[in-house]
Amino acid sequence: LGTADVPDAADTLRAGPIATSGAGDFSFAAVPDGTYWVVVDSQDLEANDKWAEQTYGPIGAWCADGSGGTAESGSAGTCYGGRRANQSDDLTPWHSDAEHLARVVVTGGSVSSVDFGFSFNVVTTTRGGDGTVDPGATGTQTVQGSLRQFIENANNLAGANAMRFVPAEPTNATDGGGNDWWRITFTAELPAASGSLTTIDGTAYNLSDGVTVRNTNTALVGTGGTVGTDAVALGQLTGPELELVGDRSFDFINVLATGDDFTLRRVASWGFIRTVENYGDRLLVEDNVLGTSAASFTDPGAGLRQSSHHVYALDAADGTIQNNLLAHSDGTGLAIYGALSTDWQLLGNEVRSNAKSNSSQDGFALHQSMTGVTIEDNLIIDNAGFGVDMVGNGGGATIRNNTITGNGHGNGSPTQIGGIRLMGNNSLIEKNVITAQEGPGIIVSGTDGSYPAVTPAVDNRISQNSFTGNGTIGIDLEEGAGAHATGDGVTFNDGGPNATFGNLGLDYPIMVAATLTGGDLEVTGSSPAGIEIEFYVSDGDGTGFGEGVTYLVTDTEGGGSDLDPGAGSFRFLFSPAPGGVSLGTELTAISIDGTDNTSEFGANFTVVAPPGGVSGTVFEDIAGNVLAGAEAIGDALNPFTPGADVYIYADDGA
Repeated sequence: LGTADVPDAADTLRAGPIATSGAGDFSFAAVPDGTYWVVVDSQDLEANDKWAEQTYGPIGAWCADGSGGTAESGSAGTCYGGRRANQSDDLTPWHSDAEHLARVVVTGGSVSSVDFGFSFNVVTTTRGGDGTVDPGATGTQTVQGSLRQFIENANNLAGANAMRFVPAEPTNATDGGGNDWWRITFTAELPAASGSLTTIDGTAYNLSDGVTVRNTNTALVGTGGTVGTDAVALGQLTGPELELVGDRSFDFINVLATGDDFTLRRVASWGFIRTVENYGDRLLVEDNVLGTSAASFTDPGAGLRQSSHHVYALDAADGTIQNNLLAHSDGTGLAIYGALSTDWQLLGNEVRSNAKSNSSQDGFALHQSMTGVTIEDNLIIDNAGFGVDMVGNGGGATIRNNTITGNGHGNGSPTQIGGIRLMGNNSLIEKNVITAQEGPGIIVSGTDGSYPAVTPAVDNRISQNSFTGNGTIGIDLEEGAGAHATGDGVTFNDGGPNATFGNLGLDYPIMVAATLTGGDLEVTGSSPAGIEIEFYVSDGDGTGFGEGVTYLVTDTEGGGSDLDPGAGSFRFLFSPAPGGVSLGTELTAISIDGTDNTSEFGANFTVVAPPGGVSGTVFEDIAGNVLAGAEAIGDALNPFTPGADVYIYADDGA
């Protein structure tokens, strides 16, 4: 005899298998009173490649309890993972290895609502990272309820497939400080994502209802604070509940060109070659921690960290990378290549300390004629190469309200030493804080024979940014001599334009006077005719040219407020003076022409009080009595002397 109320080898088959109807119904007729086990074979839901996992069970269902055991359900409802979280369904033998069963007691009548629910999108286990193929698997099936099986399911099911992570097992990773999460360790490559509209989402849901979000990891990761001159808030991320760890021999996920609209959300990932290698349009990567553990935003160390780019895309359009941390890779934080890669949005990310073992890779690398990227509200910091590298880029970028700082150090051997390298035309760079690069803040490339279609970079507007503490100058218009990796220093005015220079080598304004009188600032000087002039407070750069740390005001040479009627010269009266200007303030300025070419910063000029005067009167002392008595200059006895020549000489010994 077997054990009562426990499935075992003594239990005998009374009927079946029977196939469910087109409505999913099943019915066993003429069942005598007694205790029975109703078993569903999950292989009959879809054969070979797809494999669904249980989500719902009837009264008496045997369900994973979340702690590594099994509990019989006292009511119909959630039953994620079936009988056990760590085992796949196998009916050979059924009593020990079947995963989807319920104890049903028949007493004096029929029992209805013995309902079982299954999903191809639910992930309930951290198993499957090693490529294990469980008993019971057929075709390309591997581990039921695993992330690996979810991808296989999504590849073979039409329409949208969004992963729902309902762990039916305990957490298996911790920081020892009260933050716990689930970790999947991969030693075998996942199948490529070939189906469209696939979402991998590490948001964890409660086993008891499948809809309440679990928050076992409350660690705050990332720097946070504000970015850009508008001080846009950059939030930290609450640590993800799902961490993916590789062995540096493959990518986490390869998204094929057929895999449009792929989404990766709320995971931590490190130890792969790349987290995402993407060829599909409309990729969305958001709210992830890429490059570190789920609770600590620190470098995993050499031999453990990501070995290449966190995210790589080739000839893929309309992607969005937002609200992620991308840090501590041996390669670039994000690389987007190819002429078909257009109209990407890079928003609100922290991109930190990438290219740990490579002097020439970057924070963002936007190469090979890709166009139309928007880079906004990011912190791009401490990357070995450029913060933003647009070498070979087709232009049309908008780079706004980012903080780009401390890039180009090359891990001690700098080769690409700026904050931004700009190729292509018609980009807008505005309201960024650009500080402390190894070299220039921005390099606008001149003609380069390797990139004839996108150099020289012209018609690029660089406006209202804050530059300070960069290793050379703030804006460097490279002269076309192949120095776009490092810049070539101040390009002095020559009357231009210069067809091989970045932004055509537009001349900067030259100030000759800046005076503060009664709270009003008057500035005079010369510039190209008809251009906009942006005035800044200078940081006192050692070159004497900029950098412009605080944007003050814009006016136009020859415009209505220009008090100098001559072409190519200006006199502006700002009443009151812009905030931040006082006696002794150093000013600098840039030119912007009608097609948005922007100059380097002009020479610094110090604000002073108006110069003092020396005045007097020449008169005729008729009587020679030196204004005796009531006499006064200008009276009948002491008339003015018109036409006298008067000189003033400086005493060199004074």
